[in-house]
Amino acid sequence: MTRKKGSFIVIFAVLFFNCKNNTNGDSEKTVKLLPQDTLTRMVVTLDNLPLRIAPGTDQTMVKELEQGTELETTGNISPLKTSQLIRGVQREEPWVEVKATDGAKGWIFGGAVKVEGAQNTPVASVLRKERLSSFFGSEKTRQILQYRTDFYSVENPRDLENVFIRGTILRDSLVQTMENRIEILDHDNLPDLSWIEDAMPGFSLGMVAEGTRYYLFQDYGKMSVWSKETTGHEDDAFFEFITFINNGQDLEGFYSLWFEQAWDYGGYSLLGEGKHLLVLTRMEKLMEVQQLFRNPILKLKMKLLQDVLNSPTGLYGSSAEKIIEEIDAILAADFKILSKAERNSLALRKKQFSDPAKFGLKLNLKPTSI
Repeated sequence: MTRKKGSFIVIFAVLFFNCKNNTNGDSEKTVKLLPQDTLTRMVVTLDNLPLRIAPGTDQTMVKELEQGTELETTGNISPLKTSQLIRGVQREEPWVEVKATDGAKGWIFGGAVKVEGAQNTPVASVLRKERLSSFFGSEKTRQILQYRTDFYSVENPRDLENVFIRGTILRDSLVQTMENRIEILDHDNLPDLSWIEDAMPGFSLGMVAEGTRYYLFQDYGKMSVWSKETTGHEDDAFFEFITFINNGQDLEGFYSLWFEQAWDYGGYSLLGEGKHLLVLTRMEKLMEVQQLFRNPILKLKMKLLQDVLNSPTGLYGSSAEKIIEEIDAILAADFKILSKAERNSLALRKKQFSDPAKFGLKLNLKPTSI
């Protein structure tokens, strides 16, 4: 099926002067009137947010807005930018003219609201670019916005393969920036980061490390839905396969089905239960019938082999007998996806399981069912 993409509203360029905080000259009087054909709805994310008569923290306050207050933009954005630390995140954003449901009208700091509903109105597009630029920098913002555009322009499996690979690489760099720039100050009042998730379709924002860090998880459910709208089927097969490896879960996990998480930061390999053989069998069949998504599949193969050949923990749930039996089955299958060097490495590893203590391997860690 071919998705006919609607034309997105053109993002209108806005000339922002390089002024910050509370400059009180003519800058706050100069605004850019954006087209009002599609007004932007917003929700306040902070308690006691000042609504002011003009842009700037030194302007007269009209009233205070409570968290959850719904607003509508007028189409005006000020060139004045203000930098504020909000819930552990430094936000440098322009001021936006809004109207409340009770008729009150004024200006609010853009970093204290989130966009609701349509995400591609002129105001939403300007705020998105400003937020991303102040947080990730101009070059990363260019990459993010290009990824977002390409994601929503996908028409065939090759397009989706491209955005999947690029998105994965981009995500890794963004997560590092998020770790460096976000400080969790209060778990009951977390920062609004929905704008990051909006900018990276195909990913979902979550917390890791016992709630101390944010992470962008690939959302295979979202990707799978998108793949069903393309003109081919290779992407459908790939996302079905990767969801299977992810223990049937739509949201990316840190551990695949061949590994048992037994505590917060680790666990043991399930080599010996036939899961590695099953994955390689499905992987082989997938590679035989399609040319797309081969690089992601090969990366998964390397991750699986790492678990067998060089487990970072050296911990395994099964007995030596069962582990050796599964490795023998893998070698007997003569998978084309495995190179000669990889098969030789598997044969050498099999010998190590005959004397696990000598090689620092710990076996039989899976609890016995009662």
